[in-house]
Amino acid sequence: IFCIFLLFAMKTKTATITSLLLVALIFVSIWQFMFSSEDLMPDNPGLRLAKQEEVPMPAVSPHLVGMSVAPFPSATSFAESPNHSFADVARRSFTSSLSNRRPSPSAIPVGNTGSREEASTAAPSLGCPDECSLNGDCLQQQCACDPGWSGSSCASLLFGPAPSPSEVGYRPAFAEASWGSWGGAPAVDFDGRRSHLFVTVFLNSTVRTWFRGSRIVHAVSSSGSLGPYTFRSTVLWPTGSLADFDGTTVREPTLVFLPTSKRYLLFYTGLNCLRNEDDQCPLHSSIGVLHAESLDGPWMRHGAVLEPSGSRWEIRAVGNPAVVVEPDESILLVYRGDDTEYNGFGVAKAKHWTGPYVRQGGGASIFGRRTRLRQQDPFMWKNSRGYHLLLCATNIARRLTGGLAYSRNGVEWKLVSARPAFSHEVQFTTLQRFAYKQRARPQLLLSPNGSFPTHLVTAVEELKAHRTFTLVTPIDRSAPLGSHPP
Repeated sequence: IFCIFLLFAMKTKTATITSLLLVALIFVSIWQFMFSSEDLMPDNPGLRLAKQEEVPMPAVSPHLVGMSVAPFPSATSFAESPNHSFADVARRSFTSSLSNRRPSPSAIPVGNTGSREEASTAAPSLGCPDECSLNGDCLQQQCACDPGWSGSSCASLLFGPAPSPSEVGYRPAFAEASWGSWGGAPAVDFDGRRSHLFVTVFLNSTVRTWFRGSRIVHAVSSSGSLGPYTFRSTVLWPTGSLADFDGTTVREPTLVFLPTSKRYLLFYTGLNCLRNEDDQCPLHSSIGVLHAESLDGPWMRHGAVLEPSGSRWEIRAVGNPAVVVEPDESILLVYRGDDTEYNGFGVAKAKHWTGPYVRQGGGASIFGRRTRLRQQDPFMWKNSRGYHLLLCATNIARRLTGGLAYSRNGVEWKLVSARPAFSHEVQFTTLQRFAYKQRARPQLLLSPNGSFPTHLVTAVEELKAHRTFTLVTPIDRSAPLGSHPP
């Protein structure tokens, strides 16, 4: 209609053609923006304050690493609300949003009497956005999210308020207090008495010069999984040897447990700046593993288990290990490969944790070549529906924000494009809302049966002081409003 109006309004033929071309270009641009499937997520979702009833936690038996029994600290929860982009609004301008209504009780499958705290497989996720990210059931074409998840595709974590920043997580409280830490792997004792973090601590460096030196330390808390955590011991120092892949830097610990062998594995990334100049050192890394029979050690160094393949996207560096232990104790490993131009995630499998690790999918990056759209810091877990990746991804503003991906077989993955899983902002019980300059290295503490998350561990950098530390935030395990049946 607009084009026809212009056709009659213009006085000259040249002006008419020019105007029509401009209008067509505008309409094509708007159409492409509205309906493109770009895997970029809007940054910094707002936080909504929702008054909810406190959900009593059931009695929990002793549990394995990566699981928590800490009760939810408050009945008042701050949940990351959806930020609707222009494309979302355009798509839904003539239809009401189903994600903001609770399903009717009649939509609940007959015979589904299981607890909401157990991931249900009663209803497939087909017909719902992104298959509900395998984090919920599809009921009448809308997602009923598992505890801890929210949004139309169950892709956003639902947070509770955290204590003040000085009371949670881990800040080195010993000699190197000014150096800072950068994320950690969480765990809980079998008896639930102590919580653990295996943390990257900088050595004579900062987040800007991280590659020049770091070590992995063990920190503990007797106050629950929120912390605060205090230093217990150093788990791994760089070897200092030119011959070793981890001669100067060890970082990015990821912890798993072998239930049959009764052994803990700590995967990590190692670098050796003795072999390369400063500007080239970050581009040369490998993945190694430690093992121990107790969280308190002693930890034994096995050595490197995965080195760069030489392919275009992982020609010189592999790191960011994310690990799932299968029932037969075989290992599924997702890792990041990196070069100056390309980066991506790869998948490798091993029948035994010592290797050899065989790359899957022909050694290709699982999300394709995103080149300068950075993806990093994956954390992987598995529930009854499939496999999940929590990660950091570059958004439109070129800032790292929380992303989510899922897979039914651990090899073929889909990156959810709906909303960020977490943002740079954190709400505290003091009603303060902090916006950090960086929030990276996400790892989850899971429930005893591994079905849903209870805490998020991230590395954060303050906006002005540039101090870095490891932050633990609670996840609201009650059902989010409008996304789970009563």
